[in-house]
Amino acid sequence: CTSWLSRTISFFSLTHLLLRETVFHHSSITVVVGLIVPAHLNGDMYLAVILNSCVHVLMYSHYACALLKMSTPWKSLLTSMQLLQFVLIATQSAMSLSRGPGCGKPTYAKWTLIAYMASMVGLFGHFFYKSYIAVKPGTALPGSKEGTGKKSD
Repeated sequence: CTSWLSRTISFFSLTHLLLRETVFHHSSITVVVGLIVPAHLNGDMYLAVILNSCVHVLMYSHYACALLKMSTPWKSLLTSMQLLQFVLIATQSAMSLSRGPGCGKPTYAKWTLIAYMASMVGLFGHFFYKSYIAVKPGTALPGSKEGTGKKSD
């Protein structure tokens, strides 16, 4: 009985760890790409690649500026841009799906992207809500002076 209980607790703690925003995103994207790339997508992935590249250039530029103690005007927009990216990629796949199997990537790839983008909207949307909407009075917003709730930029 204790072995079963120990394994159950271990399973749920691992699940909790994997479902955290960053760990889930970075571990699951490899699986999703591995499922979709063999479909020989040709031009179907241009939108996703371009959007993701733009977001990551801005994100890593922000990280580099932060290391150099420089502020970036786009910091507060990063999560919003990621959410928009996920919605646009899911919308492209849904539009392709609605036009039938002859349009774009294979049906399984369209459903995979729609489901994965929905999970990303849920996870990043939850982060956005916690970080920018549900901030309690007296607590600091990301990028704000401690305890003021006012942006320092």
